Amino acid sequence: MKRDYLLSMIKELVAIPSVTESAEESAPGAWLRARLEKLPYFAENPAHLITAETPLEGSPHALKSLVARVDAAKPTKRTVLMVSHYDVVDVTVYGDIAKHAFDTDKLGEIFGADEDTLYGRGVMDMKCGVALEAALIEEFAADRTLFDVNVVAAFVGDEENSSAGMRGALPVLARMMKDDGLEFIAALNTEPGEAGKSGLVGPMVYLGTLGKLMPSFYMRGRGAHVGNCYDGFSAALAVSRLVCAAEGNRYLADPLHGVCEPSWICLDMKVLRENYSVTVPDRAYAYFNCFTTGNTPEKVMNQMKGLASRALAETSAQLAESCEALTEMGYDGSRFVPAEPVVYTLGELEALARGRRGEKFDAELDEFIKNLPPGDMRMRGIRVVDFIADMSGAEGPYAVCFFLPPWMPPRTDFTSDPRDAKIVEAARAVEKLCREKYGLEMTEVELFAGLCDLSYAGAKISDGDVKALSENTPGWGELYGLPLDEMRALGVPIMNLGPSGEAPHKKDERLHLRYSLDVLPELLYAAIREEITAKGGRAAPFFRLFAEAAIRAALNKKRALCDTITRKLRNIRGRRYKNDVRRRCSNTSRETGGGRRADRHSVAFERLLGLPVRGDEPLPRTSHHKTGLHRGEPDIPHRARRHRRKARLLRARKKERRLVAAPHVGAAGGDRHGARRQALPPRLRDSRDDGGRGAQHTLRPELRRVLHTHGSRARGRDRVQRDPRLDAARAPHKALTCFTNGRKRRSPQ
Repeated sequence: MKRDYLLSMIKELVAIPSVTESAEESAPGAWLRARLEKLPYFAENPAHLITAETPLEGSPHALKSLVARVDAAKPTKRTVLMVSHYDVVDVTVYGDIAKHAFDTDKLGEIFGADEDTLYGRGVMDMKCGVALEAALIEEFAADRTLFDVNVVAAFVGDEENSSAGMRGALPVLARMMKDDGLEFIAALNTEPGEAGKSGLVGPMVYLGTLGKLMPSFYMRGRGAHVGNCYDGFSAALAVSRLVCAAEGNRYLADPLHGVCEPSWICLDMKVLRENYSVTVPDRAYAYFNCFTTGNTPEKVMNQMKGLASRALAETSAQLAESCEALTEMGYDGSRFVPAEPVVYTLGELEALARGRRGEKFDAELDEFIKNLPPGDMRMRGIRVVDFIADMSGAEGPYAVCFFLPPWMPPRTDFTSDPRDAKIVEAARAVEKLCREKYGLEMTEVELFAGLCDLSYAGAKISDGDVKALSENTPGWGELYGLPLDEMRALGVPIMNLGPSGEAPHKKDERLHLRYSLDVLPELLYAAIREEITAKGGRAAPFFRLFAEAAIRAALNKKRALCDTITRKLRNIRGRRYKNDVRRRCSNTSRETGGGRRADRHSVAFERLLGLPVRGDEPLPRTSHHKTGLHRGEPDIPHRARRHRRKARLLRARKKERRLVAAPHVGAAGGDRHGARRQALPPRLRDSRDDGGRGAQHTLRPELRRVLHTHGSRARGRDRVQRDPRLDAARAPHKALTCFTNGRKRRSPQ
């Protein structure tokens, strides 16, 4: 990609005022389509250029997204998805220079831009990313040997609002999977790095994305004239109490791995009233932004019910206290009667309304939704909740807990899919290229905190999530809907590798050209060509961590955890790393005393990994076939290494028998070591029955290490033994330190 070509494309895109929910929002998609249609590839394959029309809920304007597909020269099903959005936020923050917000040259003069800076609305978020992906599609269409995978690019709108563009593009991607057999292996976004992590500037790569929910509350009180206010129950006071309790509450935050994003923030709270009135407000609402990393809709709903109950109780207590205090001062009006707080979910309130209105309720609700005027989908949803509350006939005070759109599922799991390992390795390779070729340090961040459309490409959705959302979102499927089946079918690993800039959504939004136009294009090519599409040969960087986690689980006798980890490892290829795990397993067996139980666990671990074990055929030879060596192994012939391992195991068993062998304690026989064994602390005695195999099989590995150390001291080899579990916990990426027969041995990496 040439710098001047990219720069001119960015300026042309910025000049299009594609503000979210405006008439010009879809204009960049039409501009890109007209540009790509001229290429010979798309002239020969017009079906690979698709315009997806998406209903924009509550807006009179239609939204059109563009999906472009280029197949590799060598036929393959493996496909990389690229995502970008061309809508931008409004320009009200520019004030008196708003008319120049889309003119990069004029803003450069106003702000005094240097040769490395470009100003303009959307120049960073994210017209630059759109230009990068469009240029990559153009070059791949001209030379289809660039990649050995297919590339699909989705250029969408409405990302700054409710992601209607991405939700509309998902069915197109699903049809490609079903009709053409495409297999999406990763999703790559080019959102600006600074938009995903506040306070950081420079090259960044993200491996996951935050989720988002919109916890919402509807408060129904009792109306009364202000002269007799204690006959009523103020919904305004109740919703104010709720906002005070929830805003920034540390116990509602959802941290991950020591990193925490802001807790709940109220986005709107208001009394539902059309005109001025001197009546105590009886209807009010509030809704919040809620970032999620692991909290499910069901868990958040439980938090919401607790907050609503507390707010109603505190409101009742405040009104009772106020009435009593005023009475002491001479107030002789009506007395406040405390009410028991009642909290409903939207599903429960609908059930009340359906029970009261019968079968005609559903028809009445559909008709009400159909006749709602255009407007913000959140306000339309609140109107639906108010209508259901009227139909239910429930008497206030009570609260209703529900969700408003959008819902953005998080992507935070990096271990359950072998493709996740490849995307992590791709990020590490990009970081290395950036450092070694350009001298730039790239920051690796776990979660993109700015929220983006990757949530829908990498979503992992459970049935519980669907149930909680569908039952408690007003107008689900009509006012707001999600292509859940398509999201589940996609569910690919994600990466965000975008340009560098500063001040997104502010009037001095700017792009750093040197990195964004000179360095980033090559990093994008490297990510797709060399790493994401790798079919094997190198194991993932997390493989060692997984293996050592399994070893720690074996040391702690957590068989179920060990089996779970090893099932995941079986799908990760890389012979050298598997050999390394095999050696570690053998070392672990010796460290735990070499007993039969530890040995059986080691063998089971190797078999779960698909590795040869003692008695099986030797490992396949590599290019060192003449000497029988394996890549990365010590300079010892393969058979000799097997014999030495077997000999060490036999010596350890003989030593164990000599120190602790004794008949099992029973009614008919004595036990000359029984007193010694019974005097041990309970944690060093195995509580399970050994089935008559002898006391040595009932001693825990900790005792074997203690006896082993005493034996070494008796022969003058007094060495300090370190627990390998501590080594693994403190530095899991380093080699385990092993002690065998008094000798210190470091397992090879």
